[in-house]
Amino acid sequence: KIVGVDMFIECNEQPEVIAQKSQLHGGVKFKLINVSNRGTQVWPTGSKYTNLVNLYNVRFESLQDAGLTQQDVIGLYVSLSADFKVCSIEVLNMWGDKRGYSLAQGQ
Repeated sequence: KIVGVDMFIECNEQPEVIAQKSQLHGGVKFKLINVSNRGTQVWPTGSKYTNLVNLYNVRFESLQDAGLTQQDVIGLYVSLSADFKVCSIEVLNMWGDKRGYSLAQGQ
């Protein structure tokens, strides 16, 4: 089942600003879990010494245990694209009780 999505965005903002803007797009189905840069978590916690580049991974997960649909993911993409250039997405799947995706360093 689909449990979330990684949205890879191009942005020159700092992680806190990216998180604030991203949270506005979660709606009633998604919650912002973290923001990472080059595989290292930079929000909600992270080192201020991380050498940031302008490509971030913004991870959203389902607010409920119920699975998400592809339409939910597309809706989030459309909403998020109002504030950011979305370069790529990766759907987060669970296969039974096994996570089909990795966690960011520090997550």
